[in-house]
Amino acid sequence: MAVGSSALAAGSSSPLTGPHRPLGESVIPSHLANDGQLQILLDDVEPTVPRRGDPVVLRGHIVNGSTTSRRVNTLVVDASWTTLRDRRAIDRWVGDPESPGREATWRLGQDTVGPVVAAGAQIPFTVTLEAEVLAGLPADPGVLALELETFDAPPAEVATVADSSASQQVEQDVGSTMLRTVLVVTGTELVDQPLGMSWLVPLTVPADPDLSDPVEKVRNRAWVEATGPGSPARTWLERMDVPGITWMVDPALLVARHPQSALVVSPPEPSQAPDSQPTPEPTTDLTQEPAPPTATTTAAPGVSGTGAPAPTGQDGAEASTGADGSGGANSDDTATSDDSAAVTSGEPGTPSAPSTTGEDSPPPAPDIPTKRSVEDVLVTLRGLLAAHPDDNLWWLPTDDPDLAAMVGLERDSTVSERTRATMAALLERSPQGSVQVERLLRRGRTDIAWPLLPTATPTDLRLLQTLWSAASTTSPTSTASPPSAATPSRTSDQDSAASAMTTRVTSSQDEEGLRAVVLPRESVTGSTDAPTTRAGVPLQNPDDLIALAADSRASALLTGSRQIAADTGAGATVQRMLGDSLAAWLEDPQAERSLLVAAERGTLAPAAVLEELTDGIASAPWVQPRSAGSILAGAATTAPAELTQVGPDPSALRDLTTYLQTPDSPLDPRSAASLTRLEQELEGLVQVLADDDAVRSWQPVLAGMWSTRWRASTDDWSRIWRHIRDDSLASRAALHVNPSTVNFLSDQGLMRVTIVNDLPVAVEDVEVELLSGSSILQIVDQPEPVSIGAGSRATVSFTARAVTRGQTTVTARLTAPNGTTLGDSTAVEVRVQPTGVWIYWVLGSIAGIVLVLGLVRTLRSTPRRVVAAASTPPEAKHQEKHP
Repeated sequence: MAVGSSALAAGSSSPLTGPHRPLGESVIPSHLANDGQLQILLDDVEPTVPRRGDPVVLRGHIVNGSTTSRRVNTLVVDASWTTLRDRRAIDRWVGDPESPGREATWRLGQDTVGPVVAAGAQIPFTVTLEAEVLAGLPADPGVLALELETFDAPPAEVATVADSSASQQVEQDVGSTMLRTVLVVTGTELVDQPLGMSWLVPLTVPADPDLSDPVEKVRNRAWVEATGPGSPARTWLERMDVPGITWMVDPALLVARHPQSALVVSPPEPSQAPDSQPTPEPTTDLTQEPAPPTATTTAAPGVSGTGAPAPTGQDGAEASTGADGSGGANSDDTATSDDSAAVTSGEPGTPSAPSTTGEDSPPPAPDIPTKRSVEDVLVTLRGLLAAHPDDNLWWLPTDDPDLAAMVGLERDSTVSERTRATMAALLERSPQGSVQVERLLRRGRTDIAWPLLPTATPTDLRLLQTLWSAASTTSPTSTASPPSAATPSRTSDQDSAASAMTTRVTSSQDEEGLRAVVLPRESVTGSTDAPTTRAGVPLQNPDDLIALAADSRASALLTGSRQIAADTGAGATVQRMLGDSLAAWLEDPQAERSLLVAAERGTLAPAAVLEELTDGIASAPWVQPRSAGSILAGAATTAPAELTQVGPDPSALRDLTTYLQTPDSPLDPRSAASLTRLEQELEGLVQVLADDDAVRSWQPVLAGMWSTRWRASTDDWSRIWRHIRDDSLASRAALHVNPSTVNFLSDQGLMRVTIVNDLPVAVEDVEVELLSGSSILQIVDQPEPVSIGAGSRATVSFTARAVTRGQTTVTARLTAPNGTTLGDSTAVEVRVQPTGVWIYWVLGSIAGIVLVLGLVRTLRSTPRRVVAAASTPPEAKHQEKHP
């Protein structure tokens, strides 16, 4: 018998590590990869929770994923005579069509759907279960083991079918394609003690590098896809309306970032080839004090700097931004581009309709989101959150830092204190935004941690508490921002508005530190199959924390609902989730218990699943929706428990194991150190750049690299890290000392070096440190900090003392006030010839030579008669007068 695709292959017994679909892996519809088998999808059950004695309608469709037509005559719906009583039995029934011990021999209904399903096509079916079919069921709620099966002929004639008509090119499969699912049925509208059920749904920023792209059209499109119609956040908020549902929101999702383009290094001078070395300055004798250097501090108009690169081959202009992140008066609301895809409002992953235009017809103009349209979808998203009561709003730290990885770093003794301070500062950050964002962030609570710790230890939680406590003491005031936070630019005309938005997210519980931590239920029960008790459990160690124990099986069903629906249909997915909750209630119908369902980060549940689940929860008598806050409050009456250090059991979860897998984090001691170093470099650039808006716009991008969302996207993490690293290096290297050769002919005197700024932005307060390469020359004092205009150069002077003659180098090191190195250390060649005793011999020799030359010149210029008269003795002259 040829069996079609069921839910999913059974899970292995490997640890819960590996790929994690909800954080980024796309779903492949099963009918595209099911080896050509037919696939049955149950799309809808009406009513979602059938009552005993009422008719039930099952709707769905049959998909032919093969390359040939398939004969399908009839679809039948059968059930087992005995109901499923426990959660593991439901998993076995659905996940393993060949499992023995139970047979579906109770015919509930059928539909003639044939005769043929074309290759790659699908046909619908509708099976109505008449009122009397379910009339004999007990009054108590129960879970029917349901089986949908297709036949290529009426069921009674299956054994005798021999039609092999070649004209139809139809394969003959004497047998069936099967889908196993469940159907919840109840004969009562009330139960004595329903199961308290809470939903905790994280709404976080997706791991999409385009959200931080400096090209505006690329970035805007990514933000609309991440927060607009069809996005995970909007789908959850608009389609699931269960009382008490709690949203755990990343504040970074509420405010779009606008990183600016990279700093552009000025081109080389025309006389200098791009790849050639800088031309050394002429040799200079520095025996006299030079004139004071001058430097301009004006930046090139319209140019700003940043610490991140722009993608090659793309360009885009940044529009002005209002205080709330919306486009200003000069926003480009009608920008268009041929290389931008249109943004659709349907569910992500939905194939677009084929074009109806001819091959030669130009494609329609794409609808390119603008900054204003991004703000519009964000306003809608904020409004949807604001409609919920405070008790249903919980806030993650901004950008959802990877708490589990940070705890591991806290354990590592090689991690620097600066990195530890950076991690604490990450929990202190808040995004800038509008007044609407500020008001929203002041609601709800912030004292709940949700680390990806499947096997948490007491040490892990104590370290987590330490991080939480360190965050509250990172800065002296609540409005201070850590170095990596998105702080308002000193050149922005929105300073007053933005400074009001940097206040840390606060709540009434915040002063008490960490209150509770979300963990798998196995952390306090020790087993996946342990009976359901209470979801809020105080811990014995640490004794001041409450564990919010998320049920692994129910959470996996909700997390994997998209893939499960692709395999079995939305109706079958919801029935399995409702059946699981009913089986949990059947474990002890008279006990007061609670069950917490926590979807994994990045979960995109189909709209049809959420809508039908909402209807089902509203009509399920065994379930009482409750907020996660009520579970937290009720923990006070629960006995404390020790951490078991046990995680979800793959052998118990079977096919659901894959949805709870935890990918490895890109954060290790080495990568954390590199992020800390990049943070310091960006701080240094901010300190010296006269126009630092662009670099500040990239600081939140760097802080976001500590996020949990990158666990399933390590390649994208590396890509962003390389971009920021390379641009930081290029920006700092654009400030350098011009190499030269100097003759120092003095015991002590002034030397000078020339500093070049190839950036299109002026720099200020650049510190210059001169280091002598040997003891033959000493640096007496260091120059004052220097300011240089955009694309300019400046000369700095310093005093040096010669010890002896020889040749050495003086290395010039440029730094920002925080110690960040700017440019490579440049060596200036110095020929040292100090003055001493030898200088007097030289000067005396020169004086003697000058005296001799002067006498010779004098003798040569005197007349002979003057010389003869001067040379006659006085006696001779007297004799001539007196003979």
